[in-house]
Amino acid sequence: MRKIVYIIGLSGVLMSSVVEAKLNKDDKKSCEEMGYTVDYTLCAMQNRTIPLLCPYSESEGKLKAMCYISSCRGYFLKEEDFSQLASDGRPMSAHIKGDIQFKKVNGGGISGCKAGYTQGSNGQLEEVWYYRINQCAEGSSFQNGRCDTGCDRTNKYPYDIHPGNLAGTVEGCFDEKGDCFGYTSCNEGWTFDKGRCELNKCSVQNYPYFSNPNTDEDRGLTKTCKIGGNAYHRYTNTDSNGEPLTEGDCAHNGYILSSAACIKQCVFSDCTSEDKVVTYTKDSTTYTTTYHEWSCKINTQHCRIGDYMTINGQNIGVIFHLPDSTLDKVLVAATTSVSKTWGANEATYLDTPLPNGQRPTDYNGKYNSYVIKNFSKSNDNYNYPALDYAISYAPSNCNDAICNEGEWYLPSIGELNFLHDNRYLMYNIMPNSSRYYSSFSFWSSNENGADTACFKNVGIVYCWPKTFSYHTVPVLSFTLK
Repeated sequence: MRKIVYIIGLSGVLMSSVVEAKLNKDDKKSCEEMGYTVDYTLCAMQNRTIPLLCPYSESEGKLKAMCYISSCRGYFLKEEDFSQLASDGRPMSAHIKGDIQFKKVNGGGISGCKAGYTQGSNGQLEEVWYYRINQCAEGSSFQNGRCDTGCDRTNKYPYDIHPGNLAGTVEGCFDEKGDCFGYTSCNEGWTFDKGRCELNKCSVQNYPYFSNPNTDEDRGLTKTCKIGGNAYHRYTNTDSNGEPLTEGDCAHNGYILSSAACIKQCVFSDCTSEDKVVTYTKDSTTYTTTYHEWSCKINTQHCRIGDYMTINGQNIGVIFHLPDSTLDKVLVAATTSVSKTWGANEATYLDTPLPNGQRPTDYNGKYNSYVIKNFSKSNDNYNYPALDYAISYAPSNCNDAICNEGEWYLPSIGELNFLHDNRYLMYNIMPNSSRYYSSFSFWSSNENGADTACFKNVGIVYCWPKTFSYHTVPVLSFTLK
C-alpha cells in the first residue's frame, strides 16, 4: 500500500487529502505515458495552475503532475495540425482567413487556449496551447473544424449517406454539393481505404475454424483473421516472420497438419452390428434386403470433426459429425468421391418407394440407400450408379467388418447438411479439395419424384433430373457404445 497525496482546486481554495490505493504494477502505465511529466512543485510555483497528480507516483518526493489551467473544450487543434496538407496539396494554414499567430488568445485567423504547462527537454516548463479556427479563407470551407477547398469525395468522403458506425469511425463533410461522409479509421476486421472500411479479404477456406479450436485440447499454434465482426482461425507451422516452427505447432505436438487443419487419429474398436430389413412387394413378389446398423467403442479423448476415423491403426475416413442432440451418430466420409448420375435406364423416370421431397431433416441415408437397392431387385433395368458406387465402396486398408462393401452408403440430405457445414475443414483435409470448396455438389439418397433426385449445392438443396452427374461420396455411420 502506498500513500498518495492529491491536491485539488475547489472554488479557488487548495485542499489536500491522503488517499491509499493498492496498485497493480503490471497493469499500470508510466506517468510519462499518461502525460504526467512535471514535478508537482513546479506547478505550484506557477500562477493560477492546478497540479493534477499522477496516481502511480512512487513516492511523495517524485510526484508527477500536469500543470492544469483550462480544459480548452472546443479547441482541438495543435500547432502542428496547421501544417497538414489539405485536399489541394497546400497546408491547412493556407485556407485560413487572416494571420495565424500561435500562443495568443486571439491570433487573427485562429483563437488559442492555454491548457497549462508541460516540462520540456531542458527541464523548464513550456506552455501547452490548443486552437480553433475563426474563419476560413475565401474559396475554402469548414470541414469538421478544419478549412479545406471542399469535400474530397474521392479520397476522404466517398459516401453520400452515413454508412453507420459498425465498421469504424465516421466523419461528415458539407460543401456546396451537400453532405458526404467517410471513415477516418476502421475497427478490427475491416481495412481502411480512402475513406472506406472494406471487409478484410482473408479467405475463409484457409481459416476453416469458426471459433478457437484449442478450447478442449491445445493442438498447436493458430492464426486468426477477422472479417467484420467474425473471427476465423487456422493452424500454422510458421511464426510471425514466416519462419518454420521447431516446436509448439500442430505437427511437432504429435498431430497431423493438413493445410490449415490440425487433425489426429480418433481410434474406434469393438464395432458390432444389428440386422435391419427392408422389403418391397411387386406383382405378388416380395423382395427383401438385410443391412447393418453399427455401434463402436471410442478409445480417444477430445475427438473432433475433421479427425480421422482409425481402426486397427488405419485411417479409413474423415469424421464430419459427432453425436449431438440432432443426430446421435458418428458420420464418416470416405476420402474419395466420383461423379455419377443418380439413375440410369428405366430408373431415370421411375419413382422409388421412398417418400418424395427435399427432406432436410432426413438422417437415414443408409435406410434410404437399401430401400432403393432392394427396389432395384424388382427390375434389371432399374440402375442407380451413384448408389451402387457408394454401397460397393470399401477402403483397401481396412479389414474390419464395419469397413466392408455394403456398409457404406449414399447419404441423405440431412447428413449432407453436416458435411456442407464443415466444407472448409474438408477442403483442407480431403484429396479432392475443390469438390468441397468452392463448389459443393453431392448427390443424396433422397428423390423428389419419378424423374428428379436431390443434391446439396453450396447452401441450397436442388432436385434435378436423375440423368445429371454430380459428386458421390460414400458415408459410414454408427452410434457410440
